[in-house]
Amino acid sequence: MTTAGKFFLVGGLALLSGALEATAGCPDNIQYTGGGYLKHGDSYYYREGGFLLRSGTLYYPNGGFLRRGDKVYYGNGNYLQSGDSLYYPNGAFLRRGQDYYYANGGFLKRGENFYYSNAVWARHNGKLYRPDGTETPFPVLLQESIAGIGMLTARVEATTELVGIDFRDLFVLTSDVRGRAFWDGKAFSEFEFEIGTGMPGEWILLKIAGEAVTCSLAGQSGQTFTVHGAAGTAHVEVRPGHDPFAVRSAILRALDSTR
Repeated sequence: MTTAGKFFLVGGLALLSGALEATAGCPDNIQYTGGGYLKHGDSYYYREGGFLLRSGTLYYPNGGFLRRGDKVYYGNGNYLQSGDSLYYPNGAFLRRGQDYYYANGGFLKRGENFYYSNAVWARHNGKLYRPDGTETPFPVLLQESIAGIGMLTARVEATTELVGIDFRDLFVLTSDVRGRAFWDGKAFSEFEFEIGTGMPGEWILLKIAGEAVTCSLAGQSGQTFTVHGAAGTAHVEVRPGHDPFAVRSAILRALDSTR
């Protein structure tokens, strides 16, 4: 990570908002207070002058790639996702094909078998085991933190399993920019940024979904989105004056804490 900003990642389904297209929703040129472009044509900038979005490529405040083509990166420059493969910040595989890994490089799941981080079987030939190698009749829960920015979780039974990856938190957080990537279970399907111009309460809302870019003045109208959690799905319309990030986070916590 760098001193230019804190970088985190988040999960959830893409926001479905009624923001206008960039050409209609935002002026061609927007400046930060004190000078320097926030938006110039189709490009967006951090206050320090580096690109945030240029020609479909997203950048971290340190100038490194955040998303380039179908690849997503950590703030340290390593891949987070390339094709169908996912990675830990240290460059080790997190998911490759149908196999899942711990950050130390060991298998969590390989074929029908599951393992603890110490390489002891958690499930082998339909039998479940404790970390000390003794057999157990109870379901096994395996977890690995993704450097504090997400979680890989597997609930394993004798003949069934549920493996999931969850990215939850802000991934760019500076004094002027707060941004998120929304994980749909397979890819980071949408990116959203709130960019402060420097005027009190004035924020630009920037959304990128594939090649589509929308831009609007945040807080001018309600925002609508869908939240998927462990307990169900909620369709939400945020009233003007409320922070959509805070609303989404509260609903996610409620859905995931209800069992």
